[in-house]
Amino acid sequence: MSSKKTSTRAKKSEKQVVKKATKKTTKETRKKIVSKKGLPKVRMKFTNRRLSPGLGRAVAKRTYLRTDENGKLEKWSEVAKRVALGNTLLIPEEEKEHQKEEYEILRKHLANASLLLSGRHLQHGDKDQPKRNMEVFTNCSTASTSYLLFYLLLNGSGVGRSYDDDLMVVDWDNMPSLRIVLSQDHPDFVWGDDESVSEAKKKYSNAHWFELPDTREGWAQAVEKLEIMAYERRYRDDMLVLDFSKIRPRGSYIKGMQNRPASGPKPLMKAFAKVATIKNAGMKPWMQSIFVDHYLSECVLVGGARRAARIAVKTWTDPGIFDFISIKKGGFLWSANNSVAVDEKFWKQRTQHSKQVLDAILKAQYYDRTGEPGFVNQHKLVQNDEGYQNYADGEFSNSNKYQPLENTKKMLSDVAKRASAKYYSQIPNPCGEISLNLLGGYC
Repeated sequence: MSSKKTSTRAKKSEKQVVKKATKKTTKETRKKIVSKKGLPKVRMKFTNRRLSPGLGRAVAKRTYLRTDENGKLEKWSEVAKRVALGNTLLIPEEEKEHQKEEYEILRKHLANASLLLSGRHLQHGDKDQPKRNMEVFTNCSTASTSYLLFYLLLNGSGVGRSYDDDLMVVDWDNMPSLRIVLSQDHPDFVWGDDESVSEAKKKYSNAHWFELPDTREGWAQAVEKLEIMAYERRYRDDMLVLDFSKIRPRGSYIKGMQNRPASGPKPLMKAFAKVATIKNAGMKPWMQSIFVDHYLSECVLVGGARRAARIAVKTWTDPGIFDFISIKKGGFLWSANNSVAVDEKFWKQRTQHSKQVLDAILKAQYYDRTGEPGFVNQHKLVQNDEGYQNYADGEFSNSNKYQPLENTKKMLSDVAKRASAKYYSQIPNPCGEISLNLLGGYC
């Protein structure tokens, strides 16, 4: 009995020694690995995460999950597959050998929720990603004209714009008179409310006509057409007829927005009708542009997924700054967050004007119950003006999907030259944390 016990104890003792030795060796090995190569590699346990019930699933269903032809919703693992595929298809040709490996790694991390891409990628990422508008996959941007701002909003991008007096090259008092028409055969046509194309052709035989294509680009082109006519100042006594007959009816599917329902032509028709009221309203050009941009933004509801997000900025030394500060009183112009651009000189409060501006801002924030306008410390934004003169050709907004009219380049060139003369050339994105070129930029 005693010999067996002794033998058993000896074996246990040997095992303990081996375990201790193994632990010691492992620790020493880890130390060596850490000292030579940094932290040791730990194999991660991957799993297909499930959406959190309640709010998590509701948000995913509202914005990100797609349905198949039978109406079945995607699982999170399926979202991970299509988004990983879309992003890895962007790998340059010379590095395609790594595509499969990169796809698997990205898919696993997305499925595990150990890595999340922006909502834009979760919504739009798929096999067609290389062919899609880049704007669809950016979060925020800036624009220096109304048509560019509208086009970016239609792509779902949040847009910032500076409304400084010296950047306003368009006086909307010079735009032509507008007539808005729709074919009587269009499903959304309402007798008594809408003017038919056939009636308009009899009445406006000498007018300029523009038939809007049923695309984002087509909608933006209509704004561009009107804006450039106002810029050129020779169409004030003319008439522009906008024909909305080609725009798909309300409730139709938008393929590029995961078959979400279309708004139809009516919201855009109403927006242009409001824009027409700006003519001869007695506003300064910067205020005209703020109202025009707001009216256009009102009708932007991107496939039921995202409303227009904007920031409107104006420098504290501008003549119209006090009108800008109080412009949202009463609940107007709700589509943008307004901020006054300030600098070191402003904060030193050594002039009567700077004190009056600060006082007006604080009173508006409190008494108007808007909390606005805010402050943009423009002197603290990262700025690099190297090569800024290259924008003077007016071709800084060209893309594969959207080519401005030839006459528009002159207007863009004018804006670029004015912007290059400014001391500060940056404003923030609508979220307020990223510095962007006020002429146009993405983040």
